[in-house]
Amino acid sequence: MSFHGVQRYRPQMDKGLSEGSAAGIHQHSLYQKMSDQSHDRNIRTALQARLPKPVLDNARLFHLRGGIDYSRLNFAHRTMMRLLYAAAKNQPPEQQNAETRAMIETYGKAVDFVDLAALGPIVQALAGQGDGEKPQV
Repeated sequence: MSFHGVQRYRPQMDKGLSEGSAAGIHQHSLYQKMSDQSHDRNIRTALQARLPKPVLDNARLFHLRGGIDYSRLNFAHRTMMRLLYAAAKNQPPEQQNAETRAMIETYGKAVDFVDLAALGPIVQALAGQGDGEKPQV
C-alpha cells in the first residue's frame, strides 16, 4: 500500500490545517476497492505513518480506479510488474484475493477502469455536500 505522494504535502500539513478543517485523500489503483477489512486496515496503517493525527482524524478517503498499458511502462516499472505477476501466479488459487486474480488476468494488456462518474463523491465533498469514508484509526 503506497501513499508516497502524501509526503510531499506533509510540511504544509504539519504547519497546520486549522482546527476542524477537513482533508480529502484519494487512493487510486488499477483494481476495484476490496471490501475486506485487512485491505482497509492496511490503508489506515499506511496513512497513520505518513499523516499527522489531526489531519487523519478529519480526513475523508476516496478510492478511484485507473488503468495500465504495459507497453508504455518504463523498464523499472515493467520489471516490478513482472516480479509481482510471477509472485501472484505462484500463489495457490485459494490464497489469491480478487486483486491478485485481476492482476493475473490483465497482466501484459492495456486496460482502463477509469470511471469519471466516480469523481462525483469527491466533487460533492469539496462542495461540502458529501462524505468519503471516515478513517477508523
